[in-house]
Amino acid sequence: MGKTKRENTPLKKTRFVEELKEEIHSDTLKEYKPIENSPIEINTENKIIEGHKDGVETQKLKDKSIQVNVSSDLKDEQILRKIKIAPKVHKNKEAKVTKNAQRKKANKFTKRQLAMIIGASLLLMAIIAAFSFPTFTSIFVLGNPVSTGANLAANSGKFIGSLFGWLGIIILDLLVSLGVYKYYRNDAPETAKKDKEDRKFDQSKLAGLSGILRLVYTLFLIAATSALVLAQTTGSVIQSYNFLNAFNSIWGWGLIVFGLHLIVLGLTYKNEGGRKWLIILIKTLLILAGIGYMVQYIGILLVPNPVAFVATIESIFMIFMIVGEIGFALWMLLKGGKSTVNK
Repeated sequence: MGKTKRENTPLKKTRFVEELKEEIHSDTLKEYKPIENSPIEINTENKIIEGHKDGVETQKLKDKSIQVNVSSDLKDEQILRKIKIAPKVHKNKEAKVTKNAQRKKANKFTKRQLAMIIGASLLLMAIIAAFSFPTFTSIFVLGNPVSTGANLAANSGKFIGSLFGWLGIIILDLLVSLGVYKYYRNDAPETAKKDKEDRKFDQSKLAGLSGILRLVYTLFLIAATSALVLAQTTGSVIQSYNFLNAFNSIWGWGLIVFGLHLIVLGLTYKNEGGRKWLIILIKTLLILAGIGYMVQYIGILLVPNPVAFVATIESIFMIFMIVGEIGFALWMLLKGGKSTVNK
């Protein structure tokens, strides 16, 4: 009897290995309760390797390596039930995670793309404003409702065209607000690590502040443009004049916020890998332009003779007010984000 038992043991173990192999490669693997001292590992092998060491039998199968304590007191079926097979990594889930990550990455703009959006939006905005704003100034005569009403009636088509221009400016302003925030927010962590000693401000906070200020300015512009629409639709000369005057006042308040935005943008600006003199130049232009806007439109609200005051301020700051944002736009369009792409 003893001899028969010794001869059958290898056969039982061989059958056990084959059954275990089939179970592992099955698509409907069940989880079993582990027996004590049964370490489970995952490995990638193409062969079955049988070995005996200290009562432990190891089977290394494709995609899995399972170690179990083989007890002579347990039947093969009992061993199979009590083994906890390591859960197979679900390739479908991995593929879904990878696809989601790729989709998120695809939805994110690179720094270079953000820079081109910002630069193109600012330049297009300047072109549209060059048509829309002079149309307003040619129609509105401060303190003279009659002349204003006559100008509006004579240039009705041109005025309606300028309304579409203001609408386009609002959309572009929103793009710039979001673009500036994302562009410098993405750059902030790297910059903070590299230039801690040279930077006095947290760039991520400045980027957020700059974007918020531009957004607030855009809200002022939306309200002001609504007044232009009402000026066109009303049939009263006095009401048309009042709405045009409201546009002038609301937009003036908005330009104070816009000036503050330019100052913060100047502090935020960073020429990645560029020449130091260019960094200083664009920073200075942006900050001076912002100061010019703030001084001019705060002065209009406070001084008794705003016309003379505006003429004085424009003679000092106009060059900065024009070149500052245009220079920033050109740099964004031609150079912004390129050093990041090259890396």
